[in-house]
Amino acid sequence: MKEGYMKKFAIALITGSMIVSFVYADSLRVIANPPSRTYACMITDSINNRTILFGGGIPWVVFFNDLWSLDLNTEDWTLLHPSGIKPAPRFMASAVYYPDSNAMILIGGRISSYYFDEVWLLKLTPGAENWRQVTVGGTHPSPARSSAACVWDRLNNRLIYCGGEANSVYYNDVWQLNLDNWTWSQIFPAGAPPSGRYGHSAVYDSVNQRMILFGGENGTYHNDLWALSLNTGGETWTLLNPSGNIPVPRSRQFTAFDPVNNTMVIGYGYTFDGSSFTFYNDAWVLGLNPLQWYRVLTNGPIGRRGMCAAYNPLNRQTIIFGGDGYRTLFGDTYSLLSDTSMIAVDEINPIKPVRHQVLQILGTPAQLPCRFIVTIPLGSIAVVAIYDKIGRLIRSIADNVGESASRQVLEWDGKDDTGRAVPAGTYFIKLETGTASCTEKIVIVR
Repeated sequence: MKEGYMKKFAIALITGSMIVSFVYADSLRVIANPPSRTYACMITDSINNRTILFGGGIPWVVFFNDLWSLDLNTEDWTLLHPSGIKPAPRFMASAVYYPDSNAMILIGGRISSYYFDEVWLLKLTPGAENWRQVTVGGTHPSPARSSAACVWDRLNNRLIYCGGEANSVYYNDVWQLNLDNWTWSQIFPAGAPPSGRYGHSAVYDSVNQRMILFGGENGTYHNDLWALSLNTGGETWTLLNPSGNIPVPRSRQFTAFDPVNNTMVIGYGYTFDGSSFTFYNDAWVLGLNPLQWYRVLTNGPIGRRGMCAAYNPLNRQTIIFGGDGYRTLFGDTYSLLSDTSMIAVDEINPIKPVRHQVLQILGTPAQLPCRFIVTIPLGSIAVVAIYDKIGRLIRSIADNVGESASRQVLEWDGKDDTGRAVPAGTYFIKLETGTASCTEKIVIVR
């Protein structure tokens, strides 16, 4: 097919029969997509540079338990055939990537009026993927539910499971699944909690050790923002007040977390006023430090709800799949380039390049020490740090590097903050000022 290139929108669409690339992709080619569906689960398998899609359905008609992989290098979907007994078909389940075991953890969901409370582990060894149901102890979340928020609390090696819906009752309780011994227990956070809800967004803010929760529905649609601090034994709810324009209330929006820039990406979703639906087709980024909303897409492809999403840190993109418009079901795949090191936001031109700072790697990135130039406005306060692929801070290189000069050469010796050599792999150098940030990828080979 003839290659196409249109320098206009930072978004790419992969349809059931072709990939149409508008910016940062270079060809139009035939691919095979998963069948159309809504309320599926998707995570990023960052170790193998792919996304994993599970389940979903055509509401009240067909439910899926198939497993698909999207190669993030080629953007090709592949139907996987894992060994083991697989979960029953379902939608509105919760899935979390667990890199410590190179696995996906699946919890809950529903099929028609039946709700699941099982926990499943999918090992993600390419070509040898394997399902198994985990025998879990303790007191399970009750009742079983769908559309709960779930994040991996890396520091305490536990899943945090919050809210959800069962038989039109909406919950705001909080549960933890200890991944050291696979045991459930309920948490009773201090502070006034958010109202019970489902269809909400949640991400794990590793920098501030907290879960961030946005929106959702319980008969009313919300755009409030909450933080649950995750210090063990001191968990506390706090209502947040971010700056910037705030997304309108909504539910069942897509959600992803960008660990490199410490931001939450949300978009699309819907509301229903009792007689008609409103389906949104915008996208937003919530910067977590400082806490501020940015609109990054004002008028994307057809509005919908029930999309699933996962963030690809290597290409700085959010991969978004499927969804529904009530009577319309979608099976398309989108790549949204919403990285805050690449864009600034205003109301007239929502996506434009940031040109006021530079981070340039010198020589071959695989060689140590890795040397790089930082160029920022003279007198600015800036921080340079190293992160791994899942957003963990590895090494703080410099603080306030812009106070004495606008251009400096810095280096990283391949060690973390404790002085230990890091393993071979992909890392990110991040330059951050008070108003913007810039990130570059390096690959260490030992």
